[in-house]
Amino acid sequence: VLQLDRPTALLNEKFRNALGQNRTIKELYLHRSGCDDVGAKALADALKSNETIERIDLCQNEITDSGAKELGAAILIKKSIPNFSVNLRNNYEMSSTVYDTIKTLAGRSIDL
Repeated sequence: VLQLDRPTALLNEKFRNALGQNRTIKELYLHRSGCDDVGAKALADALKSNETIERIDLCQNEITDSGAKELGAAILIKKSIPNFSVNLRNNYEMSSTVYDTIKTLAGRSIDL
């Protein structure tokens, strides 16, 4: 389990590369961390190469439709992980259309 109180680590290329290659972290908590679209895109990039993260909590952040779409693409890749889930609830700038699209793409437990 990795919990970040601030998403600034996601902006560090070395950290993103390490997260992408990490094989032990299964849960990532960024609840109320101030994560915005830049952080969401950085996380999405790291997730595309990570094969072990099963749960991500991004609720109550500042992610808009733009960041959510980046995450949606990464979530689609995660379909191969049986128990993968992400919590995007209460990101006040996301539209219901983007929520619905991500839910459809994921085809699994996405809390919005």
